[in-house]
Amino acid sequence: MGRQTQLLHNRSLIPRPGYVVIKRESLMKCMGLKEKDRTRFEQAKFLLRKLCPKYLKVGRSYSEQTDTNWRKFCEAACEAEPMFRRYVDYWPITHYIQGYLYALKARQRERRNRRASSSEDDDEEDEEYEAESTGFCEPVKGLAASQHKVVGDRTLPKSATHILQRMFDFRAVLKEADPILGTHYERLASAGINDKQSLEAFCDFPKRFEYG
Repeated sequence: MGRQTQLLHNRSLIPRPGYVVIKRESLMKCMGLKEKDRTRFEQAKFLLRKLCPKYLKVGRSYSEQTDTNWRKFCEAACEAEPMFRRYVDYWPITHYIQGYLYALKARQRERRNRRASSSEDDDEEDEEYEAESTGFCEPVKGLAASQHKVVGDRTLPKSATHILQRMFDFRAVLKEADPILGTHYERLASAGINDKQSLEAFCDFPKRFEYG
């Protein structure tokens, strides 16, 4: 008797539509919902997104979730929104969360790639900076530091640590004054403009030669 009741219950549930239909039609339409149900539909999706990090590993795809976690997630979703119980195997939950987890994973991968790319750019800038700060040299990639062409007759101060810190401070001053000016840091440094005092002198230079 119990098995017959379960069979009748399953027949009364809404089955998942075919692949072609669910790709062509909206999820709301496939669920048999009308326009008047849109608010409840959107709230149900919000609920799934809110429960997702509590029960599932958001950095992994649907296929990588454990059966236990997925069962708990579906139970919590049906408890909060009984509408999901009307569907065979809660297929709207599966359909929506599959796409949601995929998008999250892709977004995380994109962020990691962006950070890695940014880190590589910073490393290149640091290499160029180190070449410049050692004897105020002009950076020449692929050559040893001893092969760098020295600009002018300037000599390296006694404390290399001091000059490195001073150059870092100067870069910060440039970026704070004008982000565009900060991008020309290497050119200014190679011309001997490597601290706030020399920058102010450079900016004041035309005023000394104004005519009457």
